[in-house]
Amino acid sequence: MGAASVFVGVVSTVVLGGLLDRTRAYKVSLITSSILPVIALIGLLYSLPVGIERFQLVLASGMIYTSIVMAAIPMCMSFSAEVTYPMQASTVNGLLQLFCQIVSGVISLSGVNYLSVDFSEGGITQE
Repeated sequence: MGAASVFVGVVSTVVLGGLLDRTRAYKVSLITSSILPVIALIGLLYSLPVGIERFQLVLASGMIYTSIVMAAIPMCMSFSAEVTYPMQASTVNGLLQLFCQIVSGVISLSGVNYLSVDFSEGGITQE
């Protein structure tokens, strides 16, 4: 399943890259790449626990999610390079990745803080 997901992601990235080079429809593709993975994840959550009867839904949801998410990264890099044209693309893409890492770190730490368990109520104390 992992190899098939990578293959589908590479093919979708090449196809979407060719379409974006011809049409320059970045806003439509970015909005689509924000909505479709959520739909695919809902389908994936619906199919849990995985059984024989729901394996096709798991496979389809995984392929849709992988194909869109893997194509979204180069699409965002290309769009940021075109929007900030006088600047070098390497600088813009590096800053974009830096701020994405910072935001994802904040979201991850907030999630861990929100989901943390207070062990003192259950009789377990920290020493």
